[in-house]
Amino acid sequence: MTFQPNYLAVVVAAVVVFILGWLWYMPLFGKAYQAARGITPEMAAEGQKDMGKTMAVIFVCTVIMAWVIGSLSAYTHLVTWMQGLKLGVLCWLGFALTYGLIETMTSRRKMAAFFIDAGYWLVSMIVMGIILSVWH
Repeated sequence: MTFQPNYLAVVVAAVVVFILGWLWYMPLFGKAYQAARGITPEMAAEGQKDMGKTMAVIFVCTVIMAWVIGSLSAYTHLVTWMQGLKLGVLCWLGFALTYGLIETMTSRRKMAAFFIDAGYWLVSMIVMGIILSVWH
């Protein structure tokens, strides 16, 4: 029984989701997300100073997530896009959605930010699940 995902597929899935994150949090929902998080233009400008380090950490975390989803896909012998989609939804439901809701409630963040984040993680985990289940 194999537990190793296709490493090229892991990197590709991570890159696709990283690009999706830029699209999601910039042109698609950027203004709404900043408003929901109470981020002023001054705060956004200040955050740009460490953006390189932040993006590097986000990318490494995305690679780790893709590797875990790919490992789960390999371990359970998933091979179709529908199986990958279901794996992505299950990972989102069990981890991203639950953690995001706990974090939102305990930090008293606005639910609008939670919904934007939850939508991003749902789409991201579905995309990773599909790529990593179909591409052996």
